[in-house]
Amino acid sequence: LLNRSSDLAIFMLLDVGLELSVLSMLGLLTMGTWLFEWWTVQRRKRGNEGWLKRMAGRVADFVVGSMITTMGCSVMTLPLVSYYFGIVPILSIGSNLVMSILATALMAVAVVWWMVSWQPLLSAWVGTGVMGIAALMNEVTSWFSSIDFAVIPWRANGWGVAMWYSLIVLLFIYGVRFLPTYGNGVGRRK
Repeated sequence: LLNRSSDLAIFMLLDVGLELSVLSMLGLLTMGTWLFEWWTVQRRKRGNEGWLKRMAGRVADFVVGSMITTMGCSVMTLPLVSYYFGIVPILSIGSNLVMSILATALMAVAVVWWMVSWQPLLSAWVGTGVMGIAALMNEVTSWFSSIDFAVIPWRANGWGVAMWYSLIVLLFIYGVRFLPTYGNGVGRRK
């Protein structure tokens, strides 16, 4: 008699959603951490005297952090996305930047909606805002996907995926040598 839960666990490892999620997290934990630490060091070198520089620095941190997050996830998932779906997304950095702003606004308004849910009139008014932001997110997604060069059709085969991941691993091994050492242990050892 076979154990059903172990059979399901083996098949879950072959699920595209799990594979993409694990690779996205791996990209965030490796590339994302290294690149954001590098960005932080560069920002500290420039200083932040004055409220305008501090505000501009916070906006720059948000924009660069969003781009680094997208790049880390995209680089690690690109071979599998190409293998399973036959496309290479080109506009993911721009679309994720816009969507992260809208998602932040949606979460903030949704929290307000939850806080005023006991008041029917106010809840309906804030709920309209939640629905409006969600609809705007759908419109932005539709607009980005309607652009002709949003994706490039290209399907990788198994050898292509292996080659891409070998190249990524070699770049990580080579690139770690040039990273500065940080307090959290990321980077090269002295």
